[in-house]
Amino acid sequence: MYGKNEFNPFLILAVICTAFAEVTEVHQIPDKVDVLARQNASLQCSFELFKNKNNIRVYWWKTGEREFFKEGEDPRKMFKVESRASAALKIRNVRFGDAGVYYCRVEGEYTGNGTGVTLEVKATPEPMK
Repeated sequence: MYGKNEFNPFLILAVICTAFAEVTEVHQIPDKVDVLARQNASLQCSFELFKNKNNIRVYWWKTGEREFFKEGEDPRKMFKVESRASAALKIRNVRFGDAGVYYCRVEGEYTGNGTGVTLEVKATPEPMK
């Protein structure tokens, strides 16, 4: 959609808006998740307690991507606000191409970008012959 040296205007706007919004710390713990290929992975995002869960918007992106993930774009990836202080990105049937650093962005009463979590995909062990 965007050329090699072009950036998504929405991502740029999101970064600029952070400078003017009430910023909160957004943590992604653990900072590394190891998963076997074809298994499921859950990446966590935690933030300051919101007053209302319905006011929370969480976006996810992977290093090297120029856009936030869109709901339904990849049916293996599901985003969920789990509580007034946490969200998760769940990836089903993980593939080697899913490996990388993932970030969450929280918007609503507070705004902030996550610290990042590395998803490392490992080969499934082959049975002994």
